[in-house]
Parts: sequence; structure tokens; C-alpha cells
Amino acid sequence: MNVQVMERLTIEHHLRSALENKEFFLVYQPQINLSTSRICGMEALIHWNQPQIGAIPPDRFIRVAENSGLILPIGEWVLQTACSTVKRWHDQGLPRIPVAVSVSAIQFRQECFCEVVRKVLRESGLPPECLELEVTETALLSGSDVTRPVLQELNRMGVKLAIDDFGTGYSSLSYLHSLPLNKVKIDRSFLEGLAAGDRSLVLLRGIARLSAQLGLSVTVEGIETAEQLALVSAEDTVEEVQGFLFSPAIPFREITRLLQTVPTKLEKVA
Repeated sequence: MNVQVMERLTIEHHLRSALENKEFFLVYQPQINLSTSRICGMEALIHWNQPQIGAIPPDRFIRVAENSGLILPIGEWVLQTACSTVKRWHDQGLPRIPVAVSVSAIQFRQECFCEVVRKVLRESGLPPECLELEVTETALLSGSDVTRPVLQELNRMGVKLAIDDFGTGYSSLSYLHSLPLNKVKIDRSFLEGLAAGDRSLVLLRGIARLSAQLGLSVTVEGIETAEQLALVSAEDTVEEVQGFLFSPAIPFREITRLLQTVPTKLEKVA
């Protein structure tokens, strides 16, 4: 317990200067349309390289950032950086694809969140329809009196909205039709040990079909093997996939080079 407390305090201490010292950077993972095999989107993910400690993975610092309140400036930096980067790609004539950014429950519930998004879009020049915000089930279900107006305002702005890691929390099917959502992202845990006739496949198929019938697009995360891809591809309600089979999350220069050399179709990269 002492080790965990000390690690948390150390991470929080360094987090307070990480933005100012420009220690964060984004990596991008392509999302693939199954029917065309083309890149149809990009998920932006934050990484942290602390000079004294080295690389610190998100699962070690995001929770600390949330508990300390630092997630708000960090989250705004992620939004601004991702939107500005994609707008730059568009201006260079690269494929006009949207970018997906995960939003924590604390960000989502801040009073001025919609204004933050509006400011980022205005300053970056990125069209609202090219930004997709990924929100977890926890964020959607906690404080529903706040959730609905925020989602409705973002929807009016033209921003796309996705449920991230669907099926891993206390899923409530009622909000799939009652909230203005655009996409369901099925969590990678449903792919573990996936095989024809497996219960995980039955659940994945059920979630995908239900979502599609409600007019939501469906993305399956964590595709790592050709067998997983074949099983997921057999479900005509799954529109998009992402995972290491196609490409890991890669830094700005690499993803830019990928978009320049393979602008229309992405075969297996990794």
C-alpha cells in the first residue's frame, strides 16, 4: 500500500508540470471499414514520456489525473491537438477522415464541456462532423440529469457520439434509444478466446444486431488475429473494426506517412 501511495504521489507531482513541459504526445490507431477495407477513422490516444521516469502508460496516470482534477486541462489538450492534427491532414489533401477522442466522466460532467468542444472546433477549424467523442457507459449512466442535455447540445453541434467499451459496465439498453448516440464500440474483451459457437460470439452478435436495428453504427475493438476478423466480418451488422491485426496506435509521423502512402486502402500493417 505504501508503494502504491508513493507511486501515485510521484505521478501526480510530475503530472502537474507535464503539459507545460510538453511531455505528452498522441498516437493514432486507424479504424477500418469492413466493406471497403479502407481507413474510415482514427482514434487518438495520449501517451506520456516523463524524462526522469520514462514512458508511463495511460492506465497508470489517467486515474491519477482524474482524482487530482488535472484531467480537465489534459483532456482539453488532447482534444485541441487531435482536432488540429486532423485538420492539418485535411488541408494537405490527405483522406478526409474523422478523429475519435475518449472523454472521461469528469470531463463530460464539467459545466462548460460543450463550450470547450465548441472552442476547440473553432480554433482548429475542424468541421464538427469530423470529431467523434467516445464516452464510457459509466459516464453516460452517472448523473443522467446532466448527461442528456450535454449529449443533445453536442448532437446539435454536429459532433458524433460513441459509447466506448460497451458491454463491460452496468449496461442499460434503455439509453441506446433514448440518447442521441451515433455509434457503439464493442469492447475487446468479447474477442478473448472467440470461436464459432462461443458464448462471447453470441453476445457480440446480439449487441451488434441490436445496435444496428436502433440505427447505430458498430465498431469492434481489439482485432488481433485473422480468425477473429473472419468471425466478426461474418456479422453484416458490424461496420468497422480496429486492432493490431491492421495497425497498432502509431505516432504522428508514422500515421501521416501511412495516410500518404496508403490513402485509400489499408491491408494488414502489423
